[in-house]
Amino acid sequence: MPIDLNSIPDKQAAPEHPKILRWTLVIILFTCVGAMFSLYLWPGGMATHSAWFWFCTLVIPFTTGFACYGIRLRIYENSRDSIAYWNNLHQEQYDRLVNTGQRFAGLVGKAYITPIACNKLASALVKFGSQLQAHYFVDLQRVQTVACLDKPSNTSYKSRLSGYLSQLLRMLEPDLLMIPGGDFSVRIHHDGALDNKVIEDIWQGMFPDKYHTNSLIVETECDGLIWLDPWLDHGEAWVTLSVEINLFSMPLDYQAESVSALLLASPEWLAQYDIKPEVAIHRPVVSTEDISTTRDMLLWGGVSAKEPYGIWRVQVNQNTLSRVIKQVESMGYSPGKREEYSLDDLFGNPGAATGNISLICASEHAVTSAMPQWIMAENKTMHQLIVRKVDY
Repeated sequence: MPIDLNSIPDKQAAPEHPKILRWTLVIILFTCVGAMFSLYLWPGGMATHSAWFWFCTLVIPFTTGFACYGIRLRIYENSRDSIAYWNNLHQEQYDRLVNTGQRFAGLVGKAYITPIACNKLASALVKFGSQLQAHYFVDLQRVQTVACLDKPSNTSYKSRLSGYLSQLLRMLEPDLLMIPGGDFSVRIHHDGALDNKVIEDIWQGMFPDKYHTNSLIVETECDGLIWLDPWLDHGEAWVTLSVEINLFSMPLDYQAESVSALLLASPEWLAQYDIKPEVAIHRPVVSTEDISTTRDMLLWGGVSAKEPYGIWRVQVNQNTLSRVIKQVESMGYSPGKREEYSLDDLFGNPGAATGNISLICASEHAVTSAMPQWIMAENKTMHQLIVRKVDY
């Protein structure tokens, strides 16, 4: 669930300490007024040189003034202790939420098949630029600018998918073998060309029996990278294989086909098996008009204004981008002066594979550049996250 630091009641300001000079004057005033009253009310027949006279004239007024100061000091100390306790609870709650917000998914394996590359995708995109090509599709009787995994043919969608998934699993085999016990969950997000049950049957028919799957989720409704937010809240030793499929049943202009898989582990699992991930994928945050959403995302990823970083954008419209740039510039960041890449231009619209493809590019570039990578993605919502190389 989203972490909202604004939900914590504000800290309270420390009370003002009683001013010594002010209370010195108050005590002197009490003493003077008390002495005047004592002289005015003193019986005419009684001596004015006795100890009792001086006690009533000076000691009682002075003690009264000093007692008032003591009461005021006690009120201050009670208020100070109460506010200090409140602020301590505030800090504990703040630290707890920040620690929860800064949980990350460790990338322990990946495999992908794209029209551009099946290895070092980020380098290929940065070096060679856009791989979108114009193809004439007979069924559509028009030209579409796309990035296809193979030439248009009469091969069925189901056959193509089975072939690519089989190839993907072979590529992923070394990483899967590294998982102690071969125990993990599987998440499959696809483009909706086939029913979820058909996708599930295809997967179960080819997935090796030697691996134990805790759960299998097949879905078409997903908001880019936001699925990672509830995933990071599990707080258990947890590994998930995230598979994303974007194949054409009907070519879409400026889209790219891909089949990809990421093996993600929770911090508890990494600590339990002492496994070092390639990168840390920090919690995604939905970006709104409230600047705190962007500030929280940068806090989760630990990116400072002076730190160099790269930016990967995918499907972000211009108005949303302008709003985010204004927000980060007001916090002292300079996104326009950093490395910036648009996946829509370099790769093509990843479609249903937006999450995996953006994470693959950002992760690979984080490793090669040793700089944190800032992902801006827009699907149902505009959301952002930080991917950073793990240093040992």
